[in-house]
Amino acid sequence: MAQVHNGLSVKISAVRKRTIRRRNKLRRVTLASLKWRSRLPLRDGSRTQYVSYVIGGTIDQAGKKSSGKYHKAQETYGIEYFISCGYRVFPKHIGLSEVAGWADFAVARGRRVILVECLTDWWSGSLERKAELIVACELWFITEGGYMSELRKRGYKCKLLPCPKTPDFLDLNSQFWICRPRTAKDL
Repeated sequence: MAQVHNGLSVKISAVRKRTIRRRNKLRRVTLASLKWRSRLPLRDGSRTQYVSYVIGGTIDQAGKKSSGKYHKAQETYGIEYFISCGYRVFPKHIGLSEVAGWADFAVARGRRVILVECLTDWWSGSLERKAELIVACELWFITEGGYMSELRKRGYKCKLLPCPKTPDFLDLNSQFWICRPRTAKDL
């Protein structure tokens, strides 16, 4: 009887592990769905040409080429965080028609759409380039410590982004913060 019970508990824990893995799987959302949910004139960075003689390609390609390991880690851990909160992800650069600036990705749950921008400390002037985007939509930031004081002055509330204690993250020797507008409700 005890063996059956132990066998049953092993099966339950295996099912539970699969459920947890499935829950944290990247669940994508389409641009059309984001437009419908938000009623905003959104545009896809993978379909918009980047006008530069140096980098070239689309906005999404240019962003991927110019981002370093910290920016990539911010995107990865940020997407994982939003997925763990039940959001669907649009993992490409996204912007608004007639608005300067692009966000790194967007997340959605229900009618709520959040554009997310990742900021590294070494890239100056990013907040100024995102000023129009901040006014037009709900824009969150994933940042290192250097931008937090400026974001707080602009009315953002910041908290530590929970990141795994894996060797990949520990090698970065950094902490990431997730900053939301004070007027926006929490996840």
